Amino acid sequence: MIFSSKLAFFICTLKNSSHILHLFLDSLDECRIRIPQVATILVNHISQISNQLGRLRIRIACRTADWPATLEMSLPNLWGDDSFGAYELCPLLKKDIEVAAQIEGADASKFMAELNRTETVPLAIKPVTLACSVESHQFILEFPLFQKAQNKLRFQS
Repeated sequence: MIFSSKLAFFICTLKNSSHILHLFLDSLDECRIRIPQVATILVNHISQISNQLGRLRIRIACRTADWPATLEMSLPNLWGDDSFGAYELCPLLKKDIEVAAQIEGADASKFMAELNRTETVPLAIKPVTLACSVESHQFILEFPLFQKAQNKLRFQS
């Protein structure tokens, strides 16, 4: 109910203003755990303002496997194929990681070597954790915390 009432308030705000409004929905897949019909609720509310969609910008973050078919079918119909886009964030490639390291002023080859040495490549292939990894690398020039954690795991085995 809370989601629906907050969405209704947002829609009402759009109806009663002339501004472009932005709606950010993060972790829709997690919302579906508690509100399985969240996609249908969203589409129903948006359908009520179809004449004002030119002023509504929606960004929805959701795990690919959990992306609701309801949204896949309904949103392009509401906005039109030219005004709708669904994008999947893919893991970064090695060259992307190297470029990011260089942009941040790190030595890309040393950074890549450190990622391999500490087996922290999985952190680097995601933009959010890559930024943290590059900052950590620049600050301490290696990843001692990860190395210590690895050593502890080795000794516990």
